[in-house]
Amino acid sequence: MLQKLFCSFLLLGILNSTLSYSQDKGQARIDSLIQVINNHKTTDTTRALLLSKLADYFLKPNPDTALLLIKESKKISDELHFIRGQIEYYVHIGSSRAKNITTNDKFNADSIALTLVNQSKCFNYLPTIYNNLGNYFGALEKHDSAIKYLLLAINSEDPANEKKLVSMFINLCREYLVIKDFNKALSYGEQAIATCKKYELNGKIVTALGNTANVYLQIREYDKAAALYKEQILMADKNKDPYSQIASRSNYSILLSRQHNYVAMLTIMKEAYQLAKEFKNPEAYSHALIGMADALFYNKKYQEAKSFANEAIIFSKENNTPQNLADLYKTLSNISFAEGQFNDGIDFSQKADSLQNETTNNTLISFTKELETKYETEKKETQLKLQQSTIKQKSTLNILFGSIAAAILALSLFGFKNYKHKQTLQQQKISELETQQQLTATEAVLKGEEQERTRLAKDLHDGLGGMLSGIKYSFNTMKGNMVMTPDNAQAFERSMDMLDSSIKEMRRVAHNMMPEALVKFGLDTALKDFCNEIQQSGALQISYQSIGLENAVIDQTVGITIYRIVQELINNTMKHAMAKTAIVQVTKSNGQLSVTVEDDGKGFDTAIINNPIGMGWSNITNRVEFLKGKLDVNSQSGKGTSVLIEINM
Repeated sequence: MLQKLFCSFLLLGILNSTLSYSQDKGQARIDSLIQVINNHKTTDTTRALLLSKLADYFLKPNPDTALLLIKESKKISDELHFIRGQIEYYVHIGSSRAKNITTNDKFNADSIALTLVNQSKCFNYLPTIYNNLGNYFGALEKHDSAIKYLLLAINSEDPANEKKLVSMFINLCREYLVIKDFNKALSYGEQAIATCKKYELNGKIVTALGNTANVYLQIREYDKAAALYKEQILMADKNKDPYSQIASRSNYSILLSRQHNYVAMLTIMKEAYQLAKEFKNPEAYSHALIGMADALFYNKKYQEAKSFANEAIIFSKENNTPQNLADLYKTLSNISFAEGQFNDGIDFSQKADSLQNETTNNTLISFTKELETKYETEKKETQLKLQQSTIKQKSTLNILFGSIAAAILALSLFGFKNYKHKQTLQQQKISELETQQQLTATEAVLKGEEQERTRLAKDLHDGLGGMLSGIKYSFNTMKGNMVMTPDNAQAFERSMDMLDSSIKEMRRVAHNMMPEALVKFGLDTALKDFCNEIQQSGALQISYQSIGLENAVIDQTVGITIYRIVQELINNTMKHAMAKTAIVQVTKSNGQLSVTVEDDGKGFDTAIINNPIGMGWSNITNRVEFLKGKLDVNSQSGKGTSVLIEINM
C-alpha cells in the first residue's frame, strides 16, 4: 500500500509540473480533480475513473502526461477486473498523441475496446471508438474507410448529444476535403461551427473554423475563407492556446499567398514566429521557421529567407523531421533560382525529391512491418486453433468447397444469363435497325409515289387538259364556219358533250392525284373539299368536322400523308362497307393530331389488317408507321367501322 501511495504522489507531482500546458478555462477543473484524487487514496474503481477523466484533460496539451495517467488507471482496473476502466484505457490509447504510441497500437487498442464493449454492453463508448478508427484510417490515407467509421460514429451517437457530435463533424469535414467532395465537407464544417457556437465549445471551434476555411480556400472562395481564418485567429487568441494561435496564423498566411498579398503574409507569419519562440514546441517552431522562409521569399527578401530556411534545416535534423527538410530544400531551390544561382537551385531540388522519396519509402516500410507483425501473430493463433479443432476444420472445408461449388454454379448461371441478355439486346438492336430500314424504305416509296402523283397530275392538267381545251376551241370555231345537215349537227353536239365529259374526268383524276387545295390552302381545306365532292356526288352521305386546324401549321409531307389515309379509308367505305353515312373528324390539341373516320356500314373482320389481301390497308398502315402514329380499328358485323389515328406533331 505504501508503495502504491508513493507512486500516486509521484504522479501528482508530474501533473503539477505540467499544468502550464493546459488551457486556463480548464485549470479549475484540473485542480479540483487532482485534489479529489489526492484525497481518494484507495485503489478502487472510482480512482480509476478519476485518473481516466484527468487524462482526458491532458490528451491534447500534453499527451505523454495523459499516457502516464491512463496507464495508472489501467493498472487499477486490471487488479479489480473493472471492464469499464479497461475500456477507458483502450479508448484513450486510440485517441493518444503520445510519441511512442504507433498507429498499429491505436488500431489494436480500438479493436480490443470493441470486444470489451460487446462483452459488457457498454455501447456508450461506440461513438468514440468509431471516431478513433476513422482518424486511424484517415492517417493511413484510407479515406473511404475513415468516412465509413466516422458515419458509424454519428449514427451510434445519441442525436441529442450534439456536443459529442462536433468531433465527428470536424473529422468528416477534413476527410471529405481530402477526397475533394467539397459540398459534403462544407456541410459538416458548417454544422461543426454552428454546434460549437451554440454550446460555446471554444476549444473545438478553432479546428472547425480552420477546416471549413480550408474548404473555401480549395474552391477559391477567398473572402469566405479569409473571414473564417480571421475568426479562427481571434478564438485561438481568446483560448490562449499557443499551438492553435500558431497554426491559425500559418493557415491564414497560405490564403494571403494565394491572393498575392505578400506583405500581409509576412506580417502574420512574424506573429506566428514570435508565438512559436515563446511556446517552445518543436513542431510548431519548425512550421513557423518554414512559414517565415516562404513569406520572406515571396517578399523578395532572399537573404533573410535563406537564413530562416537554413535555421529550419538545422532544427529539423536535430528533431528528425525529414518531411520538413524536403519542404525547406524546395524553398532554398526557389530562392537560388530567383537569385540566378541555377546550379544550387537544381542541387536543392534534387535533395528535396530524394528526401520526399525516402520519406515515402520509410512510411511504406514501417506500415509493412506493422502488417507483418500483425500477420505473424494472427498466424500463430490460427495454427493453435487449427490443431485443437481438426473435426471442425474438415466440416469447414466441406462447407467451403460447397460454397465454392455454389459460387461457381452461380457465376456460370450469371454468365449464361448475361450472355442471353446480351444476345437479346443484340437481337433488339437488329430488330430496331430492320424497323428503321423498313420505315426508311416506306418513306422513300411514299415520297416517290407523291412525287409521281404530282408529276402526273401536272402533266394531265397542263398537258392533256390544255390539248383537250384547244381541241374544243377548234371545234367551236369550225362549227361557225361549216354548214351541216341536222343529223351531222346532232352528231357534232354529242361529240362536244363527250369532249366536255373527258375534260371534266381528266380534271377529276388530276385533282385526286394531287388536290390543288392541299398544296395551296392546307390539309383542313383539302379534306373539306374532298368530303364535299363525295357528298355532292351522292355516293355517300359524309360530314366533315375539324377542331384546332384553323391556324395550325402542318408540314406538307405530313398533310399529304394524312389526306391519302382519309382518302383510302373513304374509298374502302364506298367500295366495301355498303354504308349510307360517314363522319370524318380531325382534331389538333396539345401537340397531337387525331383523325377519326366512322361509317354505318356492314363492318369487317379486323384480322385482315395484319394479313391484308389488297393494297388498301397496307397503304394505310405503312403511312401511319411513316408518321410514327398509332392506328386503332374497331369493327363489328352490322355495326359499322371506326378508325382512330393519333400522331404526335
